Amino acid sequence: MVNLGSSSGESDSDDSDKEQQNEHSNKQQNILLQILIEQIAELNQTTINLTKQLAELKEENIELKRKLNYLMNENKKYKEDTEDERIIKNLITTVNELIDINKQVVNEIEEVKELKEQQNEIVTILEEDNRRNKRLSKNFSNKRRFSFSGEFAGGCLFGAVLGVAACLGALNFPIVGIGLGGGTLAVGIVRYFIFK
Repeated sequence: MVNLGSSSGESDSDDSDKEQQNEHSNKQQNILLQILIEQIAELNQTTINLTKQLAELKEENIELKRKLNYLMNENKKYKEDTEDERIIKNLITTVNELIDINKQVVNEIEEVKELKEQQNEIVTILEEDNRRNKRLSKNFSNKRRFSFSGEFAGGCLFGAVLGVAACLGALNFPIVGIGLGGGTLAVGIVRYFIFK
């Protein structure tokens, strides 16, 4: 004869444990999401600073070109190679170097913008995954049903997204990148023992 009371008690205990594990996973994900949002805010500030520096360099270039044109016009009065002409040549070299620096700054700004877009995509994925986990938790509480295969797939996706975040963090923010990498490893180990 089957002891239905004992079986029901064990099922309720398992459901409670799984609910707690799911809540812990959601809290951990929210923490990582907050870290990523703070990184993006810092990245935005860096972009603003680079843009200001670029504007200042452009203003300096305009002033140098104005002086250069003035000196070149003055130099037309002389036919032979003078000290002024040598100064002008040096100024031309300096202006060209500044132009190269400006191009490098522009390229760096573009790279920062691309990285910002990638991190925004990661935030979107994490937010969607967080909403999905909340829906799963709500459905689980109401219906007392749990899909191991679906949760395992979500765990794999979560781990993959954190892996990308760890790589990006390691490239641009080494200390935070190391923290994200450790968090990814810890979450992977926990999910392995829970769903193996």
